[in-house]
Amino acid sequence: MLLELIGHDLRYEVESVCDVFFPGFRKSPRFRKSPRFRKSLDFRESLSFRESKTSLSVVSEYKLTEKQCCTTTITFNGEKETVHCETSKLDFYSKKMLVKRTFYLAASKLLDFYPPWGIITGIRPSKLVIPLLKEGKSHLEISKILKEEYYVSDKNILNTIKCAEYTVLAKNQMTDDDVSIYIAIPYCPSRCNYCSFVSMSVERELELIPTYLEDLYKELYSMAKLISDKNLKISTIYIGGGTPTILTAEQLRELILKVHTLFDLNSVKEFTIEAGRPDTITKEKLIAMKEIRTPRISINPQTLNDEVLKAIGRRHTVAQFIESMSLARSLSYNDINVDIIAGLTSDTLESFCNTVDGIYKLAPENITIHSLAIKHSSNLSIENKADYNRNTIADEMIAYADKILDKYQPYYMYKQRNTVNNLENIGYTLPHHECLYNIYMMNEMHTVIGIGASAVTKVVTKKTGKIHRVPSCKLPLEYIKNFDRITKERIDKLYEYDLK
Repeated sequence: MLLELIGHDLRYEVESVCDVFFPGFRKSPRFRKSPRFRKSLDFRESLSFRESKTSLSVVSEYKLTEKQCCTTTITFNGEKETVHCETSKLDFYSKKMLVKRTFYLAASKLLDFYPPWGIITGIRPSKLVIPLLKEGKSHLEISKILKEEYYVSDKNILNTIKCAEYTVLAKNQMTDDDVSIYIAIPYCPSRCNYCSFVSMSVERELELIPTYLEDLYKELYSMAKLISDKNLKISTIYIGGGTPTILTAEQLRELILKVHTLFDLNSVKEFTIEAGRPDTITKEKLIAMKEIRTPRISINPQTLNDEVLKAIGRRHTVAQFIESMSLARSLSYNDINVDIIAGLTSDTLESFCNTVDGIYKLAPENITIHSLAIKHSSNLSIENKADYNRNTIADEMIAYADKILDKYQPYYMYKQRNTVNNLENIGYTLPHHECLYNIYMMNEMHTVIGIGASAVTKVVTKKTGKIHRVPSCKLPLEYIKNFDRITKERIDKLYEYDLK
C-alpha cells in the first residue's frame, strides 16, 4: 500500500476507513507525506510488509479556500476512482470527517461495497447521538444526520438511537458521587482462539490463585478506604475475568463476603458476576454466589454448535450450557446475560441462526451479540484478518439476530478494531433488565475503579471532562511479585485525582 497525504497529516483518519475496505493493508504501509504539505516532512518511509498479489495506492489531497476541500484517489489492482468533496464548515472536526468521507465514497464506488457503519470507526457510536438528543432533535432529524453525513445503515441508525436513549436515562439516575467497581479474576480453564484478554490457563497457574486472592483482598481494603476518604458512592460492582467461576465455591463465597464487609454497599444498584464458561459452573458455586446477595450473572456459550466450540478452543459443550442455565433458574437467578459471537471459526449462517433461535427460547434477560474481532495478541492470527474482515456472512448473522430478538431492546453497543466488516457488539435487554455497569463503563459516564491484575481504573473527571487511565500490571504473577509497589503507586495516584 502506498498512502500519500497532501495538504494534511490526518493519517489515522484515512487509515481507519481504509481498514474497513482493504483489510490487511493497514498493517504496514509504505507512506509518503507530500512536500506540498510541509517541506520538512518530505520523506518516504518503506516498511516491511507481507507480500500480496494485490496493489493499493491512496492519494488524499486537502485544500482550504473559502471552503474546506478534499480529493481522494484510490487505485486498486489497476482500477481507479476519484472523489471530490467540500464543506463550508471550517472547524477541525469537519475537516476530519471530510477526509474520511471522500475516502469512503471513492472506495465504495470502486468496490461496490457499503459498510453498515459508513465512516464511523470509533468505538462508541452512541456518543454522536447523545448531544443531538440533548439538543432536542427528533429521531427523524438524527437519522438524517447519520445517514447523509456518516452513511450509516437504517438498522444501525435505529439501534444507535435506542442505545443513546438508554444512556441518557442511566445518566439521569446518576449522582455526582457515583463510581463503579471492577474486580478482576484473570484466570480461565483454557484460552479461546479469539481471546486477547490477559488471563492465565488454570492448568499452569492453579497454584497461584490462593496467593492472588490474598493480595486482591489487600487491594480491596485499600480501595475501600480510598472510596470512603473521597466520599464516593458505589453504584455498580462487576466481578469479571477471565472466568471468576474458576474459583472454588468457598473462594467465591469468601470473595463476595470480603466485598460486602469492606465496602459500603447501601447505594449499590447492581452486582454482577461473570460466570462465563459453563464448564466452571456448579450448584455449589451458584449457591455460594447468592448466599449474601443474588447477583446478575453471565453464562456465555458463544455458540450452540459443539463443533464450533471445539474449533475455537472452548472445552464445554452445548449440553453443559443448557444445564447451567436450568440450574441457575432453579436457584432463582432472574438476571442472566448470555453472550454469543458472530463470525466464529467454522461457523455457518445456518449454525449461527440456530444458536440465536436456541438462546431466544431460553429467554435470558440480556443477550449480547459480539462480532468476531481479529486481535494481535490472540491465537487467531492477524495474518488471517483479510480473510475474516470481508465476511459477508457475519453481516447476515448480525441482521438475523437483530430481527429475531423482537422482544428485546438494544441498550448498549461498542465497536472494536479489526472486527469482521467493521461490525458492532450490541447488548439486548428485556424491559428493566439492562446492565447499568455496561452502560456506565462503555460510555465513560463515571469513574470505574479497577482492582486486581489486568484491571484498569478509568478516572472520569466530570468538571473538566478529562479521562485518566490508571492501569494495574497485566499478569497475575507480576501482580503477586510486585504487589506492594504496584498497589502503592496506583493508590497514591488515585488520591491525586478528583474522582467525581
